[in-house]
Amino acid sequence: MQRIAYGCSKLLYFYLTNTLDRQFSLIVDQKYGRDSFCGIEVIKPENLSARLDKEANIYIFAVSNNALNSILSFLMTLGFELNKDVFLYSDLFAQLFTEAAQAALDWKLDWRLLKYSTAYTLNSRKPIHTTLCGSWLFLEALRRAKKLYGDVVEVGAFEGGNALCALQSPVWTNKKNYYIFDSFEGFPDISASDPTTIKRGDYRPEHTLAEILAPFASYPEAQIIKGPVPETFAHLPKNGRYSLVFYDCDLYQPALDTFHYFWDRMSAGAFMIVHDYFADPGGFVGVKKATDAFFASKICRQAKFWQSTMAVFVKE
Repeated sequence: MQRIAYGCSKLLYFYLTNTLDRQFSLIVDQKYGRDSFCGIEVIKPENLSARLDKEANIYIFAVSNNALNSILSFLMTLGFELNKDVFLYSDLFAQLFTEAAQAALDWKLDWRLLKYSTAYTLNSRKPIHTTLCGSWLFLEALRRAKKLYGDVVEVGAFEGGNALCALQSPVWTNKKNYYIFDSFEGFPDISASDPTTIKRGDYRPEHTLAEILAPFASYPEAQIIKGPVPETFAHLPKNGRYSLVFYDCDLYQPALDTFHYFWDRMSAGAFMIVHDYFADPGGFVGVKKATDAFFASKICRQAKFWQSTMAVFVKE
């Protein structure tokens, strides 16, 4: 059986560098500019048909929902079917992830939440850049945060795909506020600790603010606050307490600002989840720098999962 990977993404990089699986004979990618990735030959999509064996399984390693759906559509024109001979990266990651979560956090994960995350990601009109296992991890933390005192905060929302995934999920309770912070204008100034390949204004949403906010009208508990970090934190209640804080601004300084503001305001047992703690070479390496610097002196349970790109810090 021929095994093919589709997408020279950070997820494929993490998988190849953290497991002993070297059974991919090819990698397919439209934009990658080199002939090999982690020692495996890379070809263009238009050359795939000529390289297919009679029996082949393809694993898609794209991150965003738009990329996943685009690749799926292309493969279906070649006769492939999802869950028959084409699979998502999460099919390879899921068991490893459940074992890691059990060992690091003593969490028994609910696989139904992975199914929900996958269905939501593939069907959402919102752009989603959270990995499937990342959405799963976030929902698992959200499920446990229901029992804790304090509201939920998301710092860095892009167009709100992750927040809507949570608000529509079976684990959300509308008894908490869900605070969402973003400038909705792309990146602010870039620090020396961040990649040199990005600049101010990158990751600016494609849709207007009104279009981004429209789906949230059904969720009055969602409090969306526009502006830069950390100035916008002044809009929070003076004595606010928090059970879950999700950081996803991709950059070094906003990460430090978020940690400094919220950590002492988090309840016992609360969760700080850091997106993009794991980055591929040239990726958002500033997040890990800020996270390691801040939490080096904190007494807390720490769990880091390359399968989701995230780290979790549980306050004692």
